[in-house]
Amino acid sequence: MEERLLDSLAFARFLWQRICTSPQTFWQQEVAPLVRRSDRVAGEIAVLALVASRVRSDNVVGGVDVSVRDVFSVLLPTIRDERRLTLLARFPETVLSLGVPSLIASHLGFTDQRCDVLVAGNLRDFADGRAGELEKTPVHIAHFHWLMNLAGSPGVMPSVMPKQEHSILHRALHPFYMNGSDAYVFTHSLFFVSDFGSAHVHDAFFRTLAEPLDAMLAWGLVDRNLDLLGELLIGVCISGNWAFCRYAHIACAVYFSAWNLVGALPQPGQADDGLANVYHATLIGGLLCAVLLQQDVTLADPAPSDAEPGPPWNVSWNALWSDERLQRCQNRLESLDKVWGDLQNQPGETADCLRSDMQLIDLARRYDLDGLIYHLEQDVSRVAHHTLTFHEGIRLVRRQLRSPECAARYGFRGKGLSVDAVERMLTQFLGKLPADMREEASHVAG
Repeated sequence: MEERLLDSLAFARFLWQRICTSPQTFWQQEVAPLVRRSDRVAGEIAVLALVASRVRSDNVVGGVDVSVRDVFSVLLPTIRDERRLTLLARFPETVLSLGVPSLIASHLGFTDQRCDVLVAGNLRDFADGRAGELEKTPVHIAHFHWLMNLAGSPGVMPSVMPKQEHSILHRALHPFYMNGSDAYVFTHSLFFVSDFGSAHVHDAFFRTLAEPLDAMLAWGLVDRNLDLLGELLIGVCISGNWAFCRYAHIACAVYFSAWNLVGALPQPGQADDGLANVYHATLIGGLLCAVLLQQDVTLADPAPSDAEPGPPWNVSWNALWSDERLQRCQNRLESLDKVWGDLQNQPGETADCLRSDMQLIDLARRYDLDGLIYHLEQDVSRVAHHTLTFHEGIRLVRRQLRSPECAARYGFRGKGLSVDAVERMLTQFLGKLPADMREEASHVAG
């Protein structure tokens, strides 16, 4: 794990150097008003360096401090340039994006009086309601309080998020109904309220997130989304749920197996620049390593089965990122099928439950009611499979009685079933369930 963290920091330095010299317009595209993708990446790199700096030096061979300084040696000449300072001066709300890397740099001792005064003033304006959107969402408020904490305004964490009743952390979440934005808000709410694991949030409230996190881990696996999977594993760790999430160890094994095989972590989507296909997921991988080390989570972390994906793990990785290594990673992306195949063959009751949840999530998200009912029927007699996803599947079937016409047209598409036939099928399935399951699902019938 230590070597992975050092390598991730080396990757971050390589990434920023490439962005600053790349002719690709991908990095300069506007991803939010006034904010370019490169601005966002600078913040993500700075967050990785911040969390890595909290890892005890005796946990990392060679020390992480040098690697953190190396990262800021390439960041500092650009994160306080005239463009960013001008935008911060003109638009105070940009402190939540453009101000992040500079604020983190100052927090770690790389101060700049001109920029520090500007960022501190903008944070005050945001707090007074003079900057930012008129309507601030709970995750934006948590993000703001996290920045205030870094800026030296203690006492605002970690209680800010749990008390916000409209926060996504208080919602009855399930991947049947979530999209990528929901997952982002959920994971980042946990990041900010826990200060990426350094604040003590391991209380009863966060224990209630164990089952939703398990369901989301299954979602990340069924979608083969390593970017999402990494963020969720961070969420499991910083919420104190490592011992309570059934699927965490399997998901982590899949995650690191993929990393071993490719040498970097791919994310969904394809861009012309090969670096764009791996940059975010690989930074998240480094963040996960830092959090695992910070929380003293012990995992089996085997070296790659062969030396091809990356360099030998007993040498310094700091000088080993190059265009050639990046291309080697790109060439191995197709070999990831082996990782997903190994998951399908993994033995054990927990693995069976996970595969069942993955199947149910896939069927529900495709609105395949025929397949969903069939797999639910298989799991009814297997008590171990009565997960949050199983019960959510029953509720979804029950909900179809509200509109059997839509169920017949779309949920059983291609089956040629009449509305009456579909209504009978739904009713018969629900009637076969044990009484407690029927009662649990009955509240959604109206």
